[in-house]
Amino acid sequence: MFQYIENKMNVRSVLMLTFLFLLFNFGIHYPGEITSDNKMQYSEAVLHSFSDMHPPVMAYVWSYLLKIADAAPVMLAFHLIFHWLGLCFVALGLLKVAKKRLALAVLLMGFFPVLMYHNGYLFKDVGMASTFVAAFGLIFYYKIQNKQVPVLLYVASLPLVTYAFLVRANGIFALGPMIVFMYLRPYWQAKIIKPLLCSILITIAALPISH
Repeated sequence: MFQYIENKMNVRSVLMLTFLFLLFNFGIHYPGEITSDNKMQYSEAVLHSFSDMHPPVMAYVWSYLLKIADAAPVMLAFHLIFHWLGLCFVALGLLKVAKKRLALAVLLMGFFPVLMYHNGYLFKDVGMASTFVAAFGLIFYYKIQNKQVPVLLYVASLPLVTYAFLVRANGIFALGPMIVFMYLRPYWQAKIIKPLLCSILITIAALPISH
């Protein structure tokens, strides 16, 4: 069966599978798993009054998402759309370089039990992972093909990276490697020491911003 699906992999099938997987993922977790942390952030979003008990950016974004739809499902959709968007772009990039099996594997990876269990929770950790994956996928699509990344795409990826970096305190440790891969091509292509040192310097420089 998987061999048949692999042989049929094209842009249309990747988009269709991504959409179906997204709907399934949303359906099994609807309306989203609520915890005490979620309730506090939701209250802040409704009141549009933010504390620093948690990084406030999630509640702030949630407050505007509430203009689209109410309560938990809109944040669940926010997380899952970016989760599957990122995987979709990675799969499409692999498809462009004739890696059909890897493209299928990436989409199926979205169903990895740990991911499927946790991405139904409205945690800031999930928001961080989803938006980082989405930003990575947008850039990976072009880089895997050795194409120049459009400037507009770089601009579009910045809000995703910024949100991921600010929504979780430990997001700062992923920021350096992401910046190196996405925006600093000479360092990304260098041997391990240069990208490692550059990632560390970016992390140190970003500490004041994260606070």
